[in-house]
Amino acid sequence: MLCCILFATILAKCYGSFEMNWNEALDNSAIVFSTAPDDDIYKCVSYTGAHIDISHSINQDFSDYKDCQSSGLYNLNRRDRYFKIDIDVQRSWIIEVSAIIFNGTIRPICGINSFDFSIRPTESCEINGINVTITETDRFETLSLYYDMGNLTIITTHNKFGEPPHFNINIWQTQSNTNNSYGLCKGSTCIFQSERSRLTNYQRSYADDVIILICDIYIRNYLASMASQPRQRSLHYNRTVDNVQKACRADIQIEDWPHAAAGSLEVLFVEDQVDSENVTTMSEIQANFQTNLEANLLKLAEVIALSRAEVDEMLAKMTTTIITTPTTVITETEITSQSTFVSSTTVSTATITIPQVCR
Repeated sequence: MLCCILFATILAKCYGSFEMNWNEALDNSAIVFSTAPDDDIYKCVSYTGAHIDISHSINQDFSDYKDCQSSGLYNLNRRDRYFKIDIDVQRSWIIEVSAIIFNGTIRPICGINSFDFSIRPTESCEINGINVTITETDRFETLSLYYDMGNLTIITTHNKFGEPPHFNINIWQTQSNTNNSYGLCKGSTCIFQSERSRLTNYQRSYADDVIILICDIYIRNYLASMASQPRQRSLHYNRTVDNVQKACRADIQIEDWPHAAAGSLEVLFVEDQVDSENVTTMSEIQANFQTNLEANLLKLAEVIALSRAEVDEMLAKMTTTIITTPTTVITETEITSQSTFVSSTTVSTATITIPQVCR
């Protein structure tokens, strides 16, 4: 709880210092940035139960996957003098996001902060020519940011009815900039600023084969409704699907809740919106993501509702009655001073039910 308060306090101080400095120094004119040429584009994704697809080319099939499920404040990605993105992980889920954008010096020019599972930019983002777009539907909230000078795109997604609530963060940089950045998006380990408890003894209500079935339902329904045909999918997209399957299974185990499976679908959704296979410049990423976004978010909500109903129906049918073999019960009865033993035979019946539970 103390760490949560400290995290919130840091965000509030950052936000306040942004506004005080920018209102005094930057109201007179906006800064115009030149467009840097794009080299190969690299992507990092942090999602649901603190899973990381570390920085990798969007044009290759390779994407390392790791879990960072210890609670704590993590630096997700940072490039000195350009940006810094932090996440707060609690009970293995990403519950807070904070980003600071710099102008090539130590001076901050834009901030993004989450509060109560809503995420907003500071006013000075627009003043400094950084394009930030918020999109909301009844179920989802997304933020997309494009920073021309830094050759950086950030997209966050949040399911307002997520189980549990959490953020997903997507970061794109050019390869040359990625080589100069660090944080969870680089390397195979999880280094954090303050370790708290790590959840290791999970309650397990669902067998591994049942968890696999649940994830298959959610992912299959998504791919059938919103993705390209299998023969049209790139190797990079297929590798993303593989990682999402692993994340989905881990999320259900961690949360002990079947519909935690829905969270990782947002990773595939962003891939389809951005259309990574056909992206050649950094500026295209945000533009592609915003195209028909609201309509497609509504469609994603329908896929999740359909999958939820299908999973609930499957679990409700998983009721097995086991009749054990007859057992002999000996009853002792005392009559006056003489003991008489009466033997009787009973049948013991056990019913194992996987209930359809609601939250």
